[in-house]
This record gives sequence, structure tokens and C-alpha cells, in this order.
Amino acid sequence: MSNKCPTKICCKVRELYFFSYNPVKTEYLLDKTLYNVENSIKKIQDVDEKQQLRNTPNDILRKESEQGRTKMKISVIIPMYNAKSYITHCVEGLLKQTIDDMELIIVDDCSTDGCFALCEEKYADDSRIVLLRQEQNGGPAKARNAGMKAAKGEYISFVDCDDAILPEAFERLYAVAKETDADVVHTVGCLIPVVEQMPDDLFSVDKADLFENIQDNEPPRKQHIVSEDMQTRVDEWLEHRYQGNVWGKLFKRSFLEENQITFADLKLSEDQIFCFACLLLAKIYVQVPWCFNIYRIAGESLSRGKKNAAYMAKLLRALFEASGHIKAWMDAVPFFAEHPEYVERIQSYTQGVMEDMYIRPSYTRTGREEMRSDAALHSLWSEFFGDNAPWIEKMFYDLHDAQPEVPDLLGDMNTYEFWKQVREQTDTAFA
Repeated sequence: MSNKCPTKICCKVRELYFFSYNPVKTEYLLDKTLYNVENSIKKIQDVDEKQQLRNTPNDILRKESEQGRTKMKISVIIPMYNAKSYITHCVEGLLKQTIDDMELIIVDDCSTDGCFALCEEKYADDSRIVLLRQEQNGGPAKARNAGMKAAKGEYISFVDCDDAILPEAFERLYAVAKETDADVVHTVGCLIPVVEQMPDDLFSVDKADLFENIQDNEPPRKQHIVSEDMQTRVDEWLEHRYQGNVWGKLFKRSFLEENQITFADLKLSEDQIFCFACLLLAKIYVQVPWCFNIYRIAGESLSRGKKNAAYMAKLLRALFEASGHIKAWMDAVPFFAEHPEYVERIQSYTQGVMEDMYIRPSYTRTGREEMRSDAALHSLWSEFFGDNAPWIEKMFYDLHDAQPEVPDLLGDMNTYEFWKQVREQTDTAFA
């Protein structure tokens, strides 16, 4: 790991945006009358429905017979959608991992660019690779759940189809997992290729051009077993000490199955909810100060979409439904019944992150008039807020109109210019 202070690197990234990434203290739009889960979201009004949210889709990870599921060390699940340019580079890199006894599960989400046919052509006869195809396009959450259902590994990891992983990653992570009997092993960040022309094969990037992007605040300098004290864990989650990306982690499969942890059927933030549930329920959660994932900053994804009314509808639905899923997980942990003030703090944190990263930048670029004239958005407000929808919708517009414009953090972070600037400022700060 770099000898540069990772916390200062994180702060330097955020300073470029001239606003604080501290959603716990964010007050705008977080008044209980607007995003109140208990009074607003009809879908989770009783305990049975809350429990159902935890087990979707279709309870796919209920404990099942191990007969016919020969165990191996690691199952790597790769959701794939229209990744013909990248997928073979991703897979070939994973096949070079130094660990033995590992399987790759590629789950195609109804791609239209021929990438599934390419995988069939290249990997159909490779016993290390399982090829699955969804019947309907459902997004990364459903694809990952399908992969988890098929997994045979003692541990599970997730890799995005356009990224790459350093060859020693899983051998080192698995060694930590076995040494500590960890339910989760968590790395603190990723490697960003700071190159003007992003190659299809990320392994072709010179090591000198890989910037170590530490995403955990105050990460450990050495291997660290997280405190079992629930209040400590929750406080540290609120301090953003555990990045909520699902990549860069190992999850014990038996732990996920016993606790019925799956991905919520959401288009955004499903990975943060998954990771939050794991932090709450893991007996042994281990952080390691490493970065193994090479993260591709070019291209489009669900979190980098076009800013218009349809995109805003997707964001708002994800926001409203995410609150319900998070509340359901908190209901499963006695700590939150004993400390109800933390329920609101966690909801405010989650809503604040989505506001800063998605809602406010998208609202700035979409505008009130386009949103007000969109029939689908009107229906969305009514679906979640019923008779209160008109005044809550108006409050939403009024509060956002009163806020200053904010930069598009996700959009900017997907550019070479941004990371070049971060690297230059970081190098200057630690010269």
C-alpha cells in the first residue's frame, strides 16, 4: 500500500467539488415529512411485507441441499450486459489468478451486442467457467442473485465485466479469510488507470499509471478485524469507513445463505444495501489495506445515465424503495430497537448520499418544468405518497430550486481529466 495518507487522498478528491461529502449532517430534503418510510411507502407498512423485502427475489438463497454442489474455494460472479469489447479481457485476467480451485460464473443480462455468443464460443468447454443467461433483462442485482444461487465456492466475490483484478488478489484474500474465519473480507479501494485513452485490456496499462484510490475514510494500515460492537460498526458506517461497493470483497457463502442476504431488486444502491446488511450481520468482518480492482472509468452504466425526466423517475423510485430495504435490515437487528435514533441517522445518511451523488446533479440538468410535465413522474409520486403526493412533490421542487447547482460528481469521476487533476494535487500534497 502507498505510504501516502489515504484519508488525506479521500479528502483531496472531495475538495475538488467544493462541497462536503457528509450526508449525515445534510438537512435539505431529509425532513421526515418528505422521505418518511413508515408513513409514505405503502409497500412496507407491515412486518410480513418488510420480511418479504429481505428475501427477494423468490428467496433464492434459502438453505438448500449441498448435494451436487461440489465445494471449491471461490466463486467469482460476473454480471454482464453488452460488454463484448471488455469481457474476454476480464475473464482471461481472472483465469490467471494465482489461486487454484476457483470458478467464474458469467451471468448475461440479455445482452444485444453478441457478448454472450462470444463467451459461448470461447468458454463453453472450460470447466472453470459457468455461463448463465437471464430470460429477461433485470439489472445487475438480479444477475448477481442468479450467480449466487449457482455458486459452489466456499467464498463468493463479485467483479464488474469491464474491470480487471490483479493476479494475486484472490489468493491473498482467501488466505486472510481462512486465517480469521471471516464472514467478509473487505479491501479499501481500487486502482484507477490515469490514461487519456482507456484500452479495452486494462492489464496493458502501465503500473505507473494506476492511481490508488482509497475509498474508506481512515482505513487501517494493516489487517484489521472490525469491532463486534454494533454501535461502533454503525458509527463507522456513518463515517464512511466502509466503502459500499460490492466489488473488492470476499463473502462467505454459508454466511450469506444463513442470513438470506441477497441483492434488493433496485436499479441503484443495491450494492450499498447488500454491504450494509453484511456489516450488520457478520460475526467476523476483516478490513485489509489493499487495492486489487482496476476500475474502468470510461463508458456508461446505470449510475452514469443521461439526465432527463425518465432518469429522475428511476432515481426517485430507487431512493424510495431503498429506504424500505434498509429499514427491513435494521428491523432484523435488536440494536436499532434499543437505539431508534440510529434508524433515522442511517436513513438520512443513505438519502444524503443519493441526494449528493444522483438526485441533485440530475435535477440541476433536468429542471422543474420537464419533471412536472412528465406523466410517469406524477404517477410515481402518487404510488408512494397517495393523497399527500401533490404537496410532497411541490415541496421537492421548491427545496431543490432553492439549492445551489452542484457538480455532477459521478460524471466528472468518469473522466481522465478529473483523475489527472486528483493525482497531480495528491502528488503535490505529499511531495
